[in-house]
Amino acid sequence: MEKALSIGKTPEIYRKLIASYRKLHIYGNALKHSKEMLELYPDNFEALNGLIDALLNTGNVSEAKELCNKYIKKYPKIPFLWINLGFIEELSNSD
Repeated sequence: MEKALSIGKTPEIYRKLIASYRKLHIYGNALKHSKEMLELYPDNFEALNGLIDALLNTGNVSEAKELCNKYIKKYPKIPFLWINLGFIEELSNSD
C-alpha cells in the first residue's frame, strides 16, 4: 500500500491509504500518514479529522484534544471540531 505514495502524495491517495489502514485496524500507520497529510495540506479538514480520529484510536486523547483546541481557535465555525472536542470531553469524563 505504501507504494501508492511514490505515485504522488495527493489528498486522494492519502485518503485511500489512511482508510485502508483504519479498516485493517493498523492505527499506527493511519496516524503516521494522517500527520503527513496534514503537514502537506494544513487546511485540509478531512486530513485534520482523520488525524484526530487516528490519535483517539491510538490512545492519544490529550494530543487529540490539543489539536481540536488549536484548530477551533483558527476555525471556530467548523462543526466537526466541536463534535470531536465534545466526544473527547465525554471520553475523559467517563474515566
